[in-house]
Amino acid sequence: SDANYKKIADQIDIDNFINYAQSQMFLNNTDWPHNNMKKWRVASQKTKWKWFLYDTDFGFGAASNSYNGNMFSYVTNASGTQGMGMFGGMGDFGGMGGMGGQQQQPTNGSISEHTVLMIRLLENESFKNAFINRFSVLLSMNFSADRLLKRINDLQSQIEPEMTRDQQFWNYNSSSMSSNLEKVKSFAQSRQATIREQMESHFSLGSSVEMTLSSQGSGTILVDGLALDQSSMRLKFYTGVPVTLTAQASSGGVFTGWSDGVTDVTRKVNPGEVTSITAVFR
Repeated sequence: SDANYKKIADQIDIDNFINYAQSQMFLNNTDWPHNNMKKWRVASQKTKWKWFLYDTDFGFGAASNSYNGNMFSYVTNASGTQGMGMFGGMGDFGGMGGMGGQQQQPTNGSISEHTVLMIRLLENESFKNAFINRFSVLLSMNFSADRLLKRINDLQSQIEPEMTRDQQFWNYNSSSMSSNLEKVKSFAQSRQATIREQMESHFSLGSSVEMTLSSQGSGTILVDGLALDQSSMRLKFYTGVPVTLTAQASSGGVFTGWSDGVTDVTRKVNPGEVTSITAVFR
C-alpha cells in the first residue's frame, strides 16, 4: 500500500536503493545480495539508509560469470539467493548453482531477508514504475556501451605500466589477462539488450516506444527521480507504464514551463501519447 511504502521511504533513500540494486543487477553480481551488502546512515541525525557498492569481482563477465544471467528472477526469489548461480552462467538460474550447496528455503512461509525488501517494494505500483523507467534510462546513460567501454579503456591505460610487474609477482599469464579484459569489454557491449529483454519478460511489459526528453536553458529533467546528464536524450519506455518527469532548475535558473504549455514542475506522461517534450528554463 502507499501508506506502507511511505513508511519505508521515510527510512531508506529510495533513489539510492534503486541505483544500487540496478548496478548490481546490470553487473550480474551473483555474490550478492546474500553477501557483500552494506548500508549506512548517520545515527545521531537519523538520516535515511543508503547502500554502497563494493566487491563486485563476480560480475562483469569475470569468474565464469556470463552476460545473460537473469537478475530479475534472482533478486525476487522468495527463498533467497545463497547458493544460486554463484558463478553465473546459469541463464535464468533455474537450477542450483554455486558451490554445490543447497538453496536455503524460507521457513513458515517467510521471505528471505536478502530479497524481502525488493520483493515487497516491487508490489507497490509507483515503485515498480520508477524501477522500470529508471532502468530504461540507465541502459542508455550510465550503462551505455560507449560510456562503459570508454571507462574500461581509461582504467586499463592507468594500470598498463604496472601489468608486467603484476604478472611477474603473481605468476600471471599475460594472455589470460588480455582474455579476461576482452570478456569484460564483451559484457559491456552485450548486457544492455539482455537486461531489457529480461525486464520486459519479468514485468510483462507492453510495447516499447521512444520518447525524446530535452532541456532548454539552465536545468535538467528527472525521470522518476533520476536526473538526465544530457540536454537531449531519446529514450525507450513502455506503454502502460507512466513516466514521472520533474523539471529541475540549475543554480540561478528558473523553470518557465514545458513545451506543450504545462507549467507543473512535476508531471506524468504516458509513453505512446507523448513522443517529444522539452523543459524550458531561463
